[in-house]
Amino acid sequence: MWALRAIGQLVYHVAIGVVIAVVIAGLLALVHGGGFQNAFRIACWAIGGLLVLMGAGGRTTASRTLETGGRMPGLPATFQSQPGDTTLSMSATLFLTAGVLFVLGAVLA
Repeated sequence: MWALRAIGQLVYHVAIGVVIAVVIAGLLALVHGGGFQNAFRIACWAIGGLLVLMGAGGRTTASRTLETGGRMPGLPATFQSQPGDTTLSMSATLFLTAGVLFVLGAVLA
């Protein structure tokens, strides 16, 4: 069951990354010109690079602070993992999403 949840998480994040790249490509094509395909290729490379940088950050102290907020009286946790939850790490998700965007950018080149 956890594998399906992790795959669903990955597909969701990849879809969000592609949608963001499409929106940025649309804006870039309108403002700069040069066609949507070229703008989409540039957006895929740019968003993919940003995701690699975000994935390199890994699980930072700030994200652990957000998770432990629920253990303090009166403060709800923004992100709280339950015991026994096995999920795909956010770094892996960001790296895989960046990989998909890089492949899309390379295919369109």
